[in-house]
Amino acid sequence: MQQTFEGMAYEDLGEGTPIVFFHPPGLGSQVFLFQKQLSTEYRLIMPDFNGHGDSDFDPELIPITKQVEQIHRLLDHLHIPKALLCGYSAGGCYAQEFALQYPERTLGILLSGGFPKIVTKGLYTEFLLGLIAVERFPRALARVLASSHTTDELVQEQLYQHMCKANVQAWYGMYHRCLLYDRTSSLQELGVPLLLVYGTMTPWIFPHGELYKQCPRHHVIHLKGATHQVPTKQWYTFNHIVRTFGGVVASKQV
Repeated sequence: MQQTFEGMAYEDLGEGTPIVFFHPPGLGSQVFLFQKQLSTEYRLIMPDFNGHGDSDFDPELIPITKQVEQIHRLLDHLHIPKALLCGYSAGGCYAQEFALQYPERTLGILLSGGFPKIVTKGLYTEFLLGLIAVERFPRALARVLASSHTTDELVQEQLYQHMCKANVQAWYGMYHRCLLYDRTSSLQELGVPLLLVYGTMTPWIFPHGELYKQCPRHHVIHLKGATHQVPTKQWYTFNHIVRTFGGVVASKQV
């Protein structure tokens, strides 16, 4: 059941080791629809970020650090001392920023298509096009994103309707902040387990995995034949990866 905290909509599902999901610009928490199956083994915290989905829009919360602080307050509110962080695409910027700001609250990080800084021309171009599209025709962009994430027409419509709720300023702001994001000089501070997942069919994103080599406990998985949209298009495999990684991380806390 959906709940709200400080105007932020979120779902709190299941029991067990907590996993917080960080979505990319526009898509909202519904992009993790297929990950809800993990609630039989884990406690899933799935928020809509500021101005996305069913969350209110507050212009003061556009900076990444401000939204990360709100997630921190949410975990306090839910009495969750530590959590596994799962970020998809640009949502990974928020997950790793949380880990850098609050390492004592982080069990581990799993990034699907994550990056600490945009370094490829392909990803940079995609973000520029996203900024233009969200300003000029956000509904068309929502339709393209929904279609690119699944061939299931019912799920496409669910994603589309959820994206249409997004505040354009919040959506644009998230794109812009992630375009400028650069934490390459701080990656050695990520001392928790870090698992990176990339689809090999999107060469404009998986080279970013090389930047994480300075992280002391990182590991990379390349899914052959997979595109960038791993959580939705390869959800069965991705859920297995999350389940396994979560189990390993949790066991080391005992």
